[in-house]
Amino acid sequence: MSTLFISDLHLSPSNPELIQTTVDFLAQQASKIDQLYILGDLFNTWLGDDIVPDEFQPLIEQLTKLKQVGIKCYLMVGNRDFMLGKGFADSSGMNLLQEPTLIEIGQCKVLLMHGDSLCIDDISYQRYRRWSRNRFLQYFFLLLPATYRQSISDKIKTKKSS
Repeated sequence: MSTLFISDLHLSPSNPELIQTTVDFLAQQASKIDQLYILGDLFNTWLGDDIVPDEFQPLIEQLTKLKQVGIKCYLMVGNRDFMLGKGFADSSGMNLLQEPTLIEIGQCKVLLMHGDSLCIDDISYQRYRRWSRNRFLQYFFLLLPATYRQSISDKIKTKKSS
């Protein structure tokens, strides 16, 4: 058996083909793996576990199936889906990992990270990262209506691309 690592798929409801390709790939790999690690940015945007687009249901079901057949599934948030939480992890059968996490595979120690913390020369990004990962601020963000959260996300993305 083996371990599968995935990161930066940036799945989005606007690209259902990529979601289905991911579901099919995970189904094909199920008999070949005993562990799955998703190391951030599974989703292009995640605005809270209370807002799960219908387009992601096949993926959630596939992840749940992996757990049901005994595959250990782990999830680390990235810079796009940092609002993923226990609700999503529980509903999809995944275990949340902190960043960084040290694991052992056979005789090898492996450091797991999403990697955006290594962009140390980008001072403004690191400031944004500290702000966006603050649990206190995340709590208040999740109290906002979904439409307002989406508006904030859209403004941040527009600012980053300009």
